[in-house]
Amino acid sequence: MLPSSALETLHLGFASGRDRNGNGEPHDPLEIIEQVFWATHLRRLLIDGISFTPELSTLFPPSRHRTSPITDLEFRSGNQEKFGCLPNILACIKELKRFTFEMHTPWEASHCYARGMEPAALGQMIGIHASTLETLEIAASDAAEFPDTSLFGSLAWHPNLKRLAIPDELLVVVENETSTLIDVLPPKLEELQLQFAMLRMHGNDRNRSLRVNRLLQLATAKEARFPALRRVIWWCQPCECWDNDGSRYGPISDMEDLKAAFQEVDVDFEFTSDPYFEGSPFGGKESGHPWGSYVDDE
Repeated sequence: MLPSSALETLHLGFASGRDRNGNGEPHDPLEIIEQVFWATHLRRLLIDGISFTPELSTLFPPSRHRTSPITDLEFRSGNQEKFGCLPNILACIKELKRFTFEMHTPWEASHCYARGMEPAALGQMIGIHASTLETLEIAASDAAEFPDTSLFGSLAWHPNLKRLAIPDELLVVVENETSTLIDVLPPKLEELQLQFAMLRMHGNDRNRSLRVNRLLQLATAKEARFPALRRVIWWCQPCECWDNDGSRYGPISDMEDLKAAFQEVDVDFEFTSDPYFEGSPFGGKESGHPWGSYVDDE
């Protein structure tokens, strides 16, 4: 049974096999989402384990664009190969303040999953909420891989964005020293979690110095360009099949240098290593994600 329309927060889990109707047949997750998407009081919708079937775009038609009262939309542990009807879903929200989009990419499927997920397309569909977004979290877990054919796009024109989690390779051309973070980050940024996906790294990171320099540039530019910045996290993200001992990045002295540089401008710097977004500071306890409290739709 679906929840009361008076609910303000709803967590739907489709990864547990419990999403079945009275006949034991599986519901289509997007059809369930469509039933609650316009609930009068619903503000926060958290969804675990979903694929955005393109055919179901008709459930989120242009006639309903900018009509949903949801302000916080979070997709976790997604298994999609393409964005499908995600642009239609986002277009139906009136004022989005928080958006979380986590892909869970198994090792054996990493190549095919990455092909259909263009960063520029994701940036464009999120861009319609640029004026209202305050928190944006984009992440990939386990065998994380991203296309190198485009970038997400600058977030400098997001006037209210304060909390950002994103892979560095979606924002900058990692191997290009002229591609900088300070030119694409939002001006009111307070907290930043950068994901360093290590799936395709063999041995030492050949772009190590460029990555470090970009963050040193951010520390230097803090007072003039990002006065509200108070926290930076470097999430080193290995594949689960590796031994996750936190040492695969390189010399720990890099982290010590960055911590010292940020400390000089009153910014906390953290270094963490985990294969999954839920193991990172933004994706774990700080997220307020109600792990385990799934809604039973039977």
